[in-house]
Amino acid sequence: MDMNFYKYDVTTDTSTSIRDFGDDFPNGAQILDASKGAPSMDKNYWAFSVKRGSAPYHMIAAFTYDLGDNQIINRMGPSENHRYITMSPYGNHAVVSYF
Repeated sequence: MDMNFYKYDVTTDTSTSIRDFGDDFPNGAQILDASKGAPSMDKNYWAFSVKRGSAPYHMIAAFTYDLGDNQIINRMGPSENHRYITMSPYGNHAVVSYF
């Protein structure tokens, strides 16, 4: 599993690591948005869940990330019963879905 956030260039077929969140969440195994998540409209604000291990929906934290400033701007955790996370269109709220 991977704690890196990557940028993928479709024209050159190359990926570049933007940030490794492993130091920020040492107990995490993977960051994800569960394929339903999206960044803010300007693609600057992102919301991720931190997953531990391979069990489905085993989320131990959630956080929002400012790509322009390369910093975590808020975090929530532990929360093992949320399914996915996404950003509001203007980047002023993270929206968490629970089950």
